[in-house]
Parts: sequence; C-alpha cells; structure tokens
Amino acid sequence: MATMKALVLKKIGEVAMLDRPIPEAGPLDAVIKTTVALICTSDVHTVSGGLGDLSDRVLGHEAVGVVHQLGSLVKGFTRWETALPSTR
Repeated sequence: MATMKALVLKKIGEVAMLDRPIPEAGPLDAVIKTTVALICTSDVHTVSGGLGDLSDRVLGHEAVGVVHQLGSLVKGFTRWETALPSTR
C-alpha cells in the first residue's frame, strides 16, 4: 500500500508527521497530491482541544497541489494539473 506523509493530531497538544495510506478516488472524486499546506486558526483550535478530542485527525486543510488521481466520472481536469482543493 502506498503511503503519504500527513500532519496528524496524536492527542490534544501533540502533533506528528505520520505515514497514512494514499486515498483512492471514488467515481466523483479527485485525489490531490499536496505540494504546500498551511496551518490555520481551526488547526490551532483543534490541537489545543478547543473543538473536543479529535485525535488521529489529519491537519493542514489550507493546501495547493496537483491532481494525482481522477474518478471515472470527473470531467474538466487532467492528471498533474495544479489544483486548489476544497470540500463541500
């Protein structure tokens, strides 16, 4: 199984760079290979416990990267194109 490095909340007040499995794209998904990620205020609140115990959560959602994998139904993108990921 291929892995990636991720900044993970191990427990409140403690983070670490850990290996995580690279996700597989579902039919409507794109997997983005992160090239740059930032820590934002919500990450700081998460690490300090302000949002409850969210142990094992991957941090750093403010990111930019390239398209690594596309789902079978995704249109309008190509592999290795620069991407700014978002969630709905």
